[in-house]
Amino acid sequence: DVVGLHSDFANLLFMKAFGTTLSDYIAELRIAHAQRKLLTTDMSITDIAYECGFNSVARFNATFFKKIQCTPREIKKKIVK
Repeated sequence: DVVGLHSDFANLLFMKAFGTTLSDYIAELRIAHAQRKLLTTDMSITDIAYECGFNSVARFNATFFKKIQCTPREIKKKIVK
């Protein structure tokens, strides 16, 4: 609205410029942040999910698995060992 572009057109421009959708780009940033939290803190997976901008743990787990091919719990287990 601020720059006078329709959201669909803005998304098209983003896709052309970066080769990915805006929602996928944001998901990548959120998952990267979550990975750092999983590796460097003792926060619960639920707390990390909400802190990284996910509205549910189920959505977080699904997105995490899609991007990383493992679950957040598997990452946590590797750290403990």
